[in-house]
Amino acid sequence: MQEAKNHIIAEAIRNGNEEVFKAFFRAEFNNIVFFVNRYINNIFHAQDIAQETFIALWNARAHINPDLNIRTYTFTIAKNRAFNFLRDAAKARLGTLEQQERAVNLLAINNVCLSEKIEALELEQLIRQIYEMLPKKVKESFTLNREFGLTYEEIARKKGISVKAVEYHIVQALQIFRRKLQTYLKVFLLFCGGV
Repeated sequence: MQEAKNHIIAEAIRNGNEEVFKAFFRAEFNNIVFFVNRYINNIFHAQDIAQETFIALWNARAHINPDLNIRTYTFTIAKNRAFNFLRDAAKARLGTLEQQERAVNLLAINNVCLSEKIEALELEQLIRQIYEMLPKKVKESFTLNREFGLTYEEIARKKGISVKAVEYHIVQALQIFRRKLQTYLKVFLLFCGGV
């Protein structure tokens, strides 16, 4: 579902659909600002870099591959722009404490683990979407068990239902999660060399 949505968004942007681009911009701008600001520690520059990221995305739209994740692609552009910002700032302020801090951040943002963090953000968003798709009773039982640590017996007492009903809800939730995450996990394992 998410993969198909990403494909549609990427295809529309590649074809110059300004409305889809604006919607994507509104949905992801603050995420990009937050992501960049974690490394450069300057919200104003982070906003500028986020703006530049979307300008670069729009200017390079003809080269977008709709089969790749448009969100990951956008975060990669932001990462590269933040890297350039940190590099330039380090050159401009040689020997200062700020320069040393930026040099450390430069190493952090250039780390290969950063791509994994971007993927983790995407997975977190997908999990939130699946949570919202769960039937109400299933979601309540699953949330009480997984997020609040209640036992099946405690959930049954709290909701006034049988333990078997709670077990059924948890099994249903897990089946939905497995089914929805199956495609994502296959792709993830393929890229990580696990398959």
